[in-house]
Amino acid sequence: MKRMIFAILTLVAVFFITSCNDDSAMDKEKTGVQLIIRTFTDDFKSQSNSQLVIDKFLMNIDKIEFELDDDWDDFDDPNNFFDDDEITIYGPFLIDLMSPEAFDGIKLGNVFIPNAVYEEIEVDIDISKDQSVPEIYNKSLYITGTINETPFIFWYDDDFDFEIEFDDGKYLELDGESVELMIQFYLPRLIDAMIDSGILNAKDGNGNGIIEIWEDDPDGNDDLADDIIDAIEDALDVEFDDD
Repeated sequence: MKRMIFAILTLVAVFFITSCNDDSAMDKEKTGVQLIIRTFTDDFKSQSNSQLVIDKFLMNIDKIEFELDDDWDDFDDPNNFFDDDEITIYGPFLIDLMSPEAFDGIKLGNVFIPNAVYEEIEVDIDISKDQSVPEIYNKSLYITGTINETPFIFWYDDDFDFEIEFDDGKYLELDGESVELMIQFYLPRLIDAMIDSGILNAKDGNGNGIIEIWEDDPDGNDDLADDIIDAIEDALDVEFDDD
């Protein structure tokens, strides 16, 4: 089995592969892929002394798309695996990036993807229709924690996506040998992006003891909400290059 780790939310992207033989998983046309989402940090305790502390980060992953490399655009696909030069894994996958399970690695499941060379992985986030988790119902993102020790709630109710893009010389090649593909979220970079967006300036406008941040929120932080989601989207995109 190959293990492929994609670390996002970092200034320097990480690409790591280990291999082992697993002939039982071999397939002439497809590769068995185990998808894993994981949160990681090099100093988790440091956030306890920060002005911004995150205790819940719910994200609803609607689908994950694998896009073919340009050299494969004219690939003859007799089995009709591809739709517009991409293969799509459908969710939804509701993830709490701050949960113990996320720090251990959440297995989204095993899928079979056609053998090919892929230049990009796109992760689409969309609103949740899971009423069993009311916090994020009809929302795509839901974050709670404290700002200067005052509780806050931030949520977003629209779709967005982020991309893991491979430059020349770096790509995802599936050749029939089973793969463990892990997408890692680097917590300190995520917190830095939110701080840079100005979240520390959010206010408890109605004085109810909770800083509320979303479109048309009762605290008057709606303009700031746009800046926060833009910062999160920018931080999530990553490109693997030769540098």
